[in-house]
Amino acid sequence: MRDGLQQLFLSDVDRPGEARLLFHDNANKAPPDWSTDGRYLIYDHGGPSRLSGVWMLPMTEDDPSPAALISAAFDQFDGHVSPDGRWISYTSNESGSYQIHIQSFPRLGARRQVSPSGGYQARWRSDSEELFYIAPDGMLMAVSIERGSGDSPKLSKPEPLFRMPIGDLQNALNVSWYSPAA
Repeated sequence: MRDGLQQLFLSDVDRPGEARLLFHDNANKAPPDWSTDGRYLIYDHGGPSRLSGVWMLPMTEDDPSPAALISAAFDQFDGHVSPDGRWISYTSNESGSYQIHIQSFPRLGARRQVSPSGGYQARWRSDSEELFYIAPDGMLMAVSIERGSGDSPKLSKPEPLFRMPIGDLQNALNVSWYSPAA
């Protein structure tokens, strides 16, 4: 934290305590994900309106410049790049309730809504062929993802797996409740 705001720092594991500020602006930032190839840091960027957008920071440059991926016209956050680097999932309340969406990545294409009845904390299976999320009733859901034509994936109907032991979902959102290993 610097100047009362959450900022992004980078530290070499061989030199603990020597964290370098990546850049500074007047917004809170929270990094939910790195792309598996290490080229992009994905983070939530909270603007003055307190709405979040999903941003990325290319880590292949000496002086990386942040770029908005998904705008903050609505509350959009928790971006995660699929392990194959082809898709990004995120949560958005553009429809009036929080839903899970995916789009092609890093060049954004058509957006697809994954959750028909709300969702939070989308996480990818290690082969990028399935996306999990928590429904508003606490049920862990699974959606199969197939490569479609172009940048539009084919999605299966969400299948319930089991109820997560998380209690009140609204109070539990600041904690990541699971991480698929398969």
